[in-house]
Amino acid sequence: MALDEFLYETSIQTLLDGMFSDLELFLNNRIGQINIQICRKSISKNCNHKTMT
Repeated sequence: MALDEFLYETSIQTLLDGMFSDLELFLNNRIGQINIQICRKSISKNCNHKTMT
């Protein structure tokens, strides 16, 4: 019984670790995309104001 509990907890911990690292990658990627969008907006704003809606 103790072994089953240990394996169960270990697999959950591994799953959580995997989820958190995936989440971290996702957030880093998302933040990078947002920064790029902000850069593009400010660049296009500097070029001409008419294209910005």
